[in-house]
Amino acid sequence: GKYNGTKFDERKVTYEVGDCHEHQIIDGLDRAVKKFRKGEKSKLVISSKYAYGSHGSEEYVIPPQSEVEYTMELLDFTRVCNLTTISLVPKIKFFLSI
Repeated sequence: GKYNGTKFDERKVTYEVGDCHEHQIIDGLDRAVKKFRKGEKSKLVISSKYAYGSHGSEEYVIPPQSEVEYTMELLDFTRVCNLTTISLVPKIKFFLSI
């Protein structure tokens, strides 16, 4: 991730779509990855609404209402079923490099 051309986040992460906050993944990345194909890499410009919003990020020194940029690659994914719900809605587990 970059803000004003300065890198603030670089890591590989495994998580389930929708559980992004537990892994400190912004909403914009969680939404975008649903449209990725395995091996796809893309540069994303994410508005403050789907990034750090009106609070910004003290950890990454990003002010409120700031747009951020990520280069994200979907390394792999697996489909898993959540057996704790009656509807058995499948969740997708992603392996990302962000």
